[in-house]
Parts: sequence; C-alpha cells; structure tokens
Amino acid sequence: MSAALKLFGQLGITYYPPNRQRAKNQQLATCSDKFVGRLIKQHGLPHVTMVLRAIAESEGNGNALISDVIGAVSDIVLAHPRWPAMGLAFIEALDHVNLLDVRKTAKAANVHPLRVGVATLIAIELAKILGPSRPPRPKPPKPVKLPPKPKLALTRIPAIERAISLGKELLALRASIVCNKKFGREVRRRFPDVDHITVSRTIRVTRLYAGRPEVWRAASWRTLIELASPKMAPSMRQALEARILAGETITAPHIRKTRGRFKGGSPKRRPADQPASMAA
Repeated sequence: MSAALKLFGQLGITYYPPNRQRAKNQQLATCSDKFVGRLIKQHGLPHVTMVLRAIAESEGNGNALISDVIGAVSDIVLAHPRWPAMGLAFIEALDHVNLLDVRKTAKAANVHPLRVGVATLIAIELAKILGPSRPPRPKPPKPVKLPPKPKLALTRIPAIERAISLGKELLALRASIVCNKKFGREVRRRFPDVDHITVSRTIRVTRLYAGRPEVWRAASWRTLIELASPKMAPSMRQALEARILAGETITAPHIRKTRGRFKGGSPKRRPADQPASMAA
C-alpha cells in the first residue's frame, strides 16, 4: 500500500479510482493518491497530513479533496507558515472559505495554473480573517538619550587625584620590593586592571608632582605624562612648568610640538664616579 493510501486510511478519507465517478458532494473522498504521493515525497508526511486535515476538518470543505485544492492549501502552508502555526484557528478560518467556490472562481477567470489562482484567492480570504501572514516589523525602539557627560573641568582634578593616590601606593610598593620581576608580579596581583605602561607613567608623574599641586591642578593628565617623560630635558620641563604656573594653557600636543621628536632608545645614564665633563 502506498504512503498516500495509508494516510487516507488514517484520516478516514475514502479513496476511489480516477476512472470511477464518485457520488455528488461525497464527503471525505478523493482520487488524488498519485498527487498526494508526490507531495509526501517533496515535503514529507507531516506536511501533507496537516494539509489534508485542514481541508477535511474545516466545515463544508470535506468534498474539496481534489488535486488543485490540495496543492493550493499545500502552497499556502509552505508560503505562509504563520497561519498554520496558529493551529485550530487556521482550520476555523477555513470554515469561512468555501474551497470549491474559490476553485470555480479561479477557473472562470481562466487562471493558469489553476492551483496558483486557488491559492491566491484562499490567501486573500485568510488574510481578512487571520491578519497578514507576515506582520509588519516592529518599529525599532527610540534611542535612549543618555545624560550628558560631566564637563572635563569638573572631572579632571578628581581623576588626577586618584591617579596620584595610585602612584603613591605603587611607589610604596616599589620601595619595599627591589626585584623588578617580583614588583611586576605583585602589581598585577594587587592592581589587575592597571597595565604596565600606566604603572610606569603613574610612578613618574607621582615622583615629580605629587608634592606640587599648583602644577597638577593646572594641567591635564596627558600634559603631566609628557612633562614627566624621562627623555624630557630638565631645562625644558622647568620652562614649561613656569608657563603653566603663569596661567598659560599647556597641552600635550603643544609639548610634543615644542620639544620635537625624541631620539629612539633609553636616555644614557652617567656612571656615579664619572665627572660631568667626561660624560659630555
């Protein structure tokens, strides 16, 4: 027995051969075993079961189990999955659609293929009952307007105070640990969110300016980093500090432009017992 005939038996659908005329308005009867068999191969047994049940169980459509209508309902289930996903509401909506009348209308309009015309007219009626098969996309939520960031003038000094406080902790830790490797390991343990570059810069700035609030209160953190650079000539640093204390705005880009590009490498250190004239 073919898969189509087995399915007909499970759903209580009577099969009659195509060469035998069925009784007028005979309910739950079909000769479309070959067509249904092809649908099962193409789309699977669960799909075809849903299609036949939708037709057979909807009110007044038990006599519409013919290939054009079966194919049209199959196309609707595939193309508009939201409707069959509604379950019983889908079958109840088909109660209000006379599938044979829809087929007559499509046939009278000389639509080819007829199956497409039937599916189109059924979809129009279902949309009236169940709503659109593809509801419009919801409008994206309006962007939340974040509160404005506080002005840098209000946050700059507290941020520098926190950085210098961190620098003091790092300096105290450095004084207690001579070994560079152990110091680095302890910094990572105590301050996991602080990278080694920030550690070096913070220590240098703190050494120079922790006791000079008149300077760091008048400059940005980036400016202090540039001033504390080990490659900055002391005379140039003092000149820039004097300009800051005089009320002039000195920025990090201004310092870089004034001093020019640094030479690569670390600054050379003079041996403790070598005279300054020889070092020069």
